[in-house]
Amino acid sequence: MKGDSTPFQGAVHVGIDVGGTFTDLVAYDEGTRTTVFLKVHTTPTDPSEGVFEAFQQLKASHARGAVKRLVHATTIATNTLLQKRGAKTCLLTTRGFEDVLEIRRHNRPQMYNLFQEISPPLVPRRLRLGIAERIDARGDVLSPLDKSGLLEAIERMEEEGIESVAISFLHSYRNPLHEEEAREEILAHIPQAFVSCSHDVWPEFREYERTSTTVLNAYIRPSVDTYLERMGKRLSQEGVGSFSVMKSNGGLSSYDNARRFPVHLLESGPAAGMVSAAWLGKGLGIKNMIALDVGGTTAKAGIVTRGAPKVTTEFHADSVSHGTPVGGYPIRSPVIDLVEIGAGGGSVGWIDEAGILKVGPRSAGAVPGPACYGTGGNEPTFTDANLVLGYLDPENFHGGRTKLYRELAEKAIYDKVARFFGWSLEKAASAMVRIGRANLMEMVRLVSIQKGLDPRDFSLLAYGGAGPLHASTIAKDLNIRRTIVPPLAGVFSALGLLVAGVKHDLVRTRPYLTDEISPSEGPKAFADLKGQMTDLLKREGSSWSRVSMFRSVDMRYLGQVFELTVPIDGELGDPEEVRLLERKFEEKYKAAFHYSLPGSRVEIVNFRLTATIGDAVPGPDNLLKRISASTEERGEGVRRVFHGSRNEYIEVPVFRNGGVRAGGQIPGPALIDTADTTIFILEDQKGLVDERGCLVIESK
Repeated sequence: MKGDSTPFQGAVHVGIDVGGTFTDLVAYDEGTRTTVFLKVHTTPTDPSEGVFEAFQQLKASHARGAVKRLVHATTIATNTLLQKRGAKTCLLTTRGFEDVLEIRRHNRPQMYNLFQEISPPLVPRRLRLGIAERIDARGDVLSPLDKSGLLEAIERMEEEGIESVAISFLHSYRNPLHEEEAREEILAHIPQAFVSCSHDVWPEFREYERTSTTVLNAYIRPSVDTYLERMGKRLSQEGVGSFSVMKSNGGLSSYDNARRFPVHLLESGPAAGMVSAAWLGKGLGIKNMIALDVGGTTAKAGIVTRGAPKVTTEFHADSVSHGTPVGGYPIRSPVIDLVEIGAGGGSVGWIDEAGILKVGPRSAGAVPGPACYGTGGNEPTFTDANLVLGYLDPENFHGGRTKLYRELAEKAIYDKVARFFGWSLEKAASAMVRIGRANLMEMVRLVSIQKGLDPRDFSLLAYGGAGPLHASTIAKDLNIRRTIVPPLAGVFSALGLLVAGVKHDLVRTRPYLTDEISPSEGPKAFADLKGQMTDLLKREGSSWSRVSMFRSVDMRYLGQVFELTVPIDGELGDPEEVRLLERKFEEKYKAAFHYSLPGSRVEIVNFRLTATIGDAVPGPDNLLKRISASTEERGEGVRRVFHGSRNEYIEVPVFRNGGVRAGGQIPGPALIDTADTTIFILEDQKGLVDERGCLVIESK
C-alpha cells in the first residue's frame, strides 16, 4: 500500500486491473486529493477473488466509507477464449453460408508451411445451421425467413443443449428484420439462451469478419455475463456507487453494456495502459511516445501520436499461442493498436528441440509463479534471472511486501539451463536476460519501424512491473533519446482506468459514390447512428449535455477493397462538404501510400459515430504531484549487479522510493527501487526527476 493508512475523506474513485500475475488497484480520494495503490496476486481460477481481496485491503486501510465508482479492466473475455472455455454455441446463418467460418480469407499464417494447423472454428460444423432467407445488399427482402426451417433449427438447439446462439444473416447490416424475427422466436422457445445478432454486435459489411465477431461474442458471453453479474451484485452490496468496465477502444462502458457485448472487452487491460500513457503525455506536453508495458505474463507496445493512442478497426484474437494452432479469429471492433507478446517477468526459460535457449512465450503466471516467489514454481523465469544478476532486491520487492528467494531462483536456472549448457549460473541468467530483452526490443520494432515510424522521433514511456528495469537498455539500442518512467509505473494501467471516459463506437455500412450521394443521405445515416447511440448512453445514465460526438467515414477509390477512415466535421449535407471530404481523403491516401489517383471516383463505404464523455479525476499536474508528495523518504545504498559485457559484478548505487526529489539528478549506473517497480539507469545515462515525479532518463 502506498502512503499511510489515513482514512479517505471524500468521494473515492477505484481502478482495478487484473493481469496474468498480479491484480493492481489504484484509488483516488477527492477529499484529501491523495492516491494510493496496492498489488495482490491474481487468482486464475476466479479472478474476482483477487479483485475483492484488493478491494477489501483498500477499505480496511483507507476507504472505510462508500466508494463513488469502481472501474475494472478484466481478462475474463480473453481467458475464456484462450482456454477454450466458452459456451456451447450455435451459429444461425443464411442457407449456403454455413462454412464461412471454415473458408475464411484463405490467408496462410506461414506461407510455406504445408502442415500449419489453423485455429479451429469456435462452432463445429454440425452446429452451424442454415436457414432459407435472403435480403439483398440494398436491404430489400428477396425471400422471407423460413419459419418452419427456423423451428427445426430451434428443436436442434434444444436437443444439443445450446447455451448461446450467434445469428449472422447475409446483408443484415442493411436490414436486420430477419435477425430480429429469429431472435424473438429463439427466446420464445429457449428463454435462457444468450442470443447475439450481428446487426447489434457490429453491423458492417464483409460476411466473414462480421460472422466471426458475432460468433466470438456469443461464445464468450455467458462466462463474461456470469462474472460481471456476480461482480456487480457484490460491489452493490459493498456500497459502490457505479461499476464500469474498460473496453478495447480505450473507453469505459457500463457493466450492463459490457455484458451484452463482451467481444469489445478482449483488450481491456492493455487499452487502459495506453489511455494512461496518452493522459500523461498530454500533461507532459509530449505528443509522440512509444508505450512499453511489461507485466508479469505479457508485454505490450503501442504508439501515441498527437496525444492519442492509435486505433484500428480490426484485430485478431488468439493469433499467437505457444504450442497451439495459429490464425486467430478476426474481430471487427475499434481497438487500440498494440503489439502483444508472451514476454513478462514470469516468462519461462526453456530449451527447444534444437538445443536453443528460449524465454517465453509460456509464463509461470500467478500460479505457481516464478521459482523465487517460493509458491511452488520450479521453472526459471525472467524474474528469476534478474534476481540472480542482482537487479532485484529480494528484501525490497514490491516495497518489501513480497520476499524473493534467491536460492530457489539459482536452483531453477542451474537445473534447467546452466547444467544443460555447462555454463556458470551468472552466464545462464545473463543469457536469459539478453534473450528476454531482445524479445522486448523486437516488439518495439514491430510497433514502430515495421510500420514506417522512426523510433528516434519518439520518447519511450516504460511501465508495468518489469518495463522500467529494461527500458533504458532498449532505448539505447534503438537510439531513442529519452525514456520516461512515470509515478505508479507498476500499476500504470490501473491508473488509466481512473482517467478514462465513457466511449462508444458505432458503424453503419452505406456505400455511396461521392459524386452521386444526395444531400439527405449523410444526415440520415448519422441520424440513425445517433438514435442507436442514444440507447447505448441511456444505459450509462449519461446526460447528452456532457457528450462529445465525432463523425468519420470509411473511403476508398472505386474498385479497391480496403478503406481509410477520414474524420469529418459536418454530416455531408452540403455538396461543398463532400468536395472537401474528397480532398481530405486524397491527402490521407497519399500520406499512407505516397501516391494518389487524381480523377478516380471515390466511394464512401461506412459511416462512423463515436461518443465520448470526459474523465472524472484531476489532470496530471494535480494527481501526479500528490503521488510524488506522498512518497516515503528512504536512504541510499549499493547493490552488486552482474555486468554481462564485463563478465563481472559491479557495485551500483541504489535509491529507494522518494530518495530523490523533483529537480534531482541520478547519474548512471544506478538502480531505483520503488514500491511498485525497479528502474535501471545505464552508466552512460542520467536520470532527472521532474515536478510531477516522472523519472526522465537521457544520455549524459
